[in-house]
Amino acid sequence: MKTKKLIRNIVIAAVVVVLIVAAILLTLALRKDRHGLNWFERGRTVATADGVSVSMLEYALTLDTTLNNYSYYGIDFSTYSDEQIKNLQENAAKQELLLKIYTKEAKTLGLTLTDEEVQQCRDTASAQIKDIEESYAKSLAQQGNYTKAALDKQIASYYQQIGLNQSQYYQFIYDRAAGNYYATKLDEYYEENGSGFEEEELLAFYHESVQETIDAYNELDEEAREEYFSNTMLYYSMGYSTPILFVPEGFIYVDYVKLTKDSVDEINAIIEKVQNGELTFDELLESEDNVDPYKNTLMLPYAMGEHDHSYLFEDDEAYAAAAALELGEIGTFVRSEADEPAATQSDASEEAEPTYTGYIFRRAEGNMCEEGESGIIKIDYYPGIRETAESELRQEKWLSDATYEDAMYAYKGQIG
Repeated sequence: MKTKKLIRNIVIAAVVVVLIVAAILLTLALRKDRHGLNWFERGRTVATADGVSVSMLEYALTLDTTLNNYSYYGIDFSTYSDEQIKNLQENAAKQELLLKIYTKEAKTLGLTLTDEEVQQCRDTASAQIKDIEESYAKSLAQQGNYTKAALDKQIASYYQQIGLNQSQYYQFIYDRAAGNYYATKLDEYYEENGSGFEEEELLAFYHESVQETIDAYNELDEEAREEYFSNTMLYYSMGYSTPILFVPEGFIYVDYVKLTKDSVDEINAIIEKVQNGELTFDELLESEDNVDPYKNTLMLPYAMGEHDHSYLFEDDEAYAAAAALELGEIGTFVRSEADEPAATQSDASEEAEPTYTGYIFRRAEGNMCEEGESGIIKIDYYPGIRETAESELRQEKWLSDATYEDAMYAYKGQIG
């Protein structure tokens, strides 16, 4: 009897311990992170495509990063419509889906990371972990509260708030870095082995994509359309964006020379050489006197509109002079006032000398569009556009069966 009673007491005690542990684990599982998610919610699948899935936490972390980047550039989310917010949410989910698809597709093709690339992924993840630790250590030191125990507590709280422990967060960063490497490897593979797309399919996709941009442009008011072409080409020339892929109606084309000299007389002397035949326009194009900032990034002739020419010159009079020319005819414009001198370190002790600017342009026939001088630009006109279209078409196919759960839309990050 005593033995049976002892066994019963042990069983009861064991059950009590299990219940206590279960209660503690349940409490921890139900504790919410900074996203307002508990353990069960964090692991829930909220997006799928092409055989891969994204969890609620992966989506939330990606959306947070996207919104932080937008905020850095001063984006005001209070002006966003519900549709715009929905697009931001789905784009965040697509980012995560694509990174996983890149990895899956690359491995299917037998593509692997080199030892150096694996180490780079490790270094990226380790650097992120180190940055977190150093940030909290610096903050505690500035407050005069630094101790190893205090730092450990802060770091533990941080990871609890993001919903991952340190090892899980390391793996999250590693996988994203690896996904980007695999994306590059896929591009290289298709460039070497062919895209697998029929030309008709690719061109249909390219036309549809550019037409959507044209339609959006046409819906802008007149003021918003001004400088649209110029701004896009300026950013492209600086390496910040792709080129604009259509030319609006009414634009003209010019071959273009920009001159900057210390005096108007020096500019006029060069112009006179062209006018009297001592120097041809084409020779001047290739000369050191031509300081056209786009010589190595854009292709002549350049397109411009009556209210959209600032990437070449601000002066409306210069545009008017160019627009009045016949095809092949050469015209000029010289600013009578000096340009504002650019500030440099040497200016602190000596005032910069003013410079003057002049332009020589030759009216040209447009050659970038598929038909005529406006409309969709040829897919092979700018380097890399065909490859970009192929990549985007491939992504569209991968995401063609994408699904998004309602729970995903409930999390809006800082715009919630």
